Amino acid sequence: DLREPDAIDRMLKPRLRNYVNRYRKRGELLLERLFDDQAVRAIHVCAPWSDLRHGAVRADLPFRDDPHKMALHERLVQAGDAIHTSVLRLDDRPLAVHQGSWDGDRLFTGLYAFDPTQARPSPGNILMIELARHVLEIGGHEMDLTPGGEWC
Repeated sequence: DLREPDAIDRMLKPRLRNYVNRYRKRGELLLERLFDDQAVRAIHVCAPWSDLRHGAVRADLPFRDDPHKMALHERLVQAGDAIHTSVLRLDDRPLAVHQGSWDGDRLFTGLYAFDPTQARPSPGNILMIELARHVLEIGGHEMDLTPGGEWC
């Protein structure tokens, strides 16, 4: 529950706080919720990142191997407020992207990928913390990070 006092601050460990500060010294670090064409472009940016990570961890390339996966994520953007697509940027450079479902109170993680050239400063972890702040700002209270049922 993100309403607990210091819930987000507890997630920000000293090392991660240092990474955030390093990014901020280099430029503006910003989480932005995306809609329509911007959201579709973000999915196209993160698809190779997702494939690289999945390929390294599980030896599969979901976007390359499934001809329907990109079209699915593009259509999800059209679901309006039920789908939440966001990007963590350093100035104009995307560092990490997330697309998940939103029920007005809880954000469920879904597609989540980060720029592999930035892996050391943990843009994916920073994205999750910034998403938690964003959820509170838009009136939500929880982030569900679990992968879901057996179909996942």
